[in-house]
Amino acid sequence: MPAGARVSPAAGDRPELGRVKLPPDLDLESTPSLDCSLTKRSFMQQLVKKEETSAGEGRRERRRREMRTRIYEAARELFQEQGFEATTVEQIARRADIAPATFFNHYHSKGGVMALMTSEIADHVGFLVEQHLDGKGSIRQRLVGLAEDAARQIGETHQVARDVMLELVRTEGRPENTSPYMARVHGPLRAMLEEGQSAGEVRKDDDAAFLAEMVLGALNTALTNWLADPEYPVAERLPRAAHFICDAIGIADAHEHKGSNEK
Repeated sequence: MPAGARVSPAAGDRPELGRVKLPPDLDLESTPSLDCSLTKRSFMQQLVKKEETSAGEGRRERRRREMRTRIYEAARELFQEQGFEATTVEQIARRADIAPATFFNHYHSKGGVMALMTSEIADHVGFLVEQHLDGKGSIRQRLVGLAEDAARQIGETHQVARDVMLELVRTEGRPENTSPYMARVHGPLRAMLEEGQSAGEVRKDDDAAFLAEMVLGALNTALTNWLADPEYPVAERLPRAAHFICDAIGIADAHEHKGSNEK
């Protein structure tokens, strides 16, 4: 094998990103990657970020990467404008200014693009959770901040965000895990609520694991209603649900907590 040659892993060795199984023909090495360090950008803006050229990348690899990014961005724009189901490979090819055959040289179907998009957004959900729940501020500020950030990003990318979440439910939903997009939130949320209980911000008559379930139940209700009805005002209801559940489980706001400590 020539020195410096790139070895593609066998189909069975393909990694799983964001717990979503990707089609075996996806070339992960030349696919646009999510930059979670850019906290001020929405996840859909980050999804079309082009990878920086590596020092050892040749012209052929660079052109292949650029073409995959071009197709990916064209698909993302069409998914956002008219939805996944209404978008065809021919439309994606036309938007990317390529022949349909060129599309199939890079992705096996439009579902292959969606699977990749779904895996990266699933990773981004984990990033948002870490950013807010492990961050600074009161428990209420962190929880409401997470809901507001999620609502803002859903509002910016309403159609494609809904399609991606439906795809995640389709690929990962099981009787024991009916809301896979919430699965990675429970652990960090419970840890944050335990911290709040120790600090006197959160009620102590129920354990943090139960309170975390109640919080997720309220947020998930808003998301589930939106998945069932695209006209449901999820961007308004998510922050509202966060405030409601904070009151219901006794999470004090910053002023109340400060005042109780001063007495």
